[in-house]
Amino acid sequence: MGRSMFATALSLALAPLTAMLLINFSFGVMTRAAPQLNIFAIGFPITMMGGLLIMWLTFGNFLTHFELQWQRALDFSCYLIDCSAT
Repeated sequence: MGRSMFATALSLALAPLTAMLLINFSFGVMTRAAPQLNIFAIGFPITMMGGLLIMWLTFGNFLTHFELQWQRALDFSCYLIDCSAT
């Protein structure tokens, strides 16, 4: 059961994590190219907005994964208490 929970969490978090890594990498390249820009004044609000946008875009997949995981948990619970006897 723990393995399936970890796999579901990893599949849900992989896309936003990759997108945020790409955003931070682009800010690193920008800082290296133009060091006179204040990366904290520019980067933090853009990173926050990018993170919220990424969460908004990937949240649609959450319900599908949650329902699948919930059904697996119910099936496993029935297996443990032997629901087939009723």
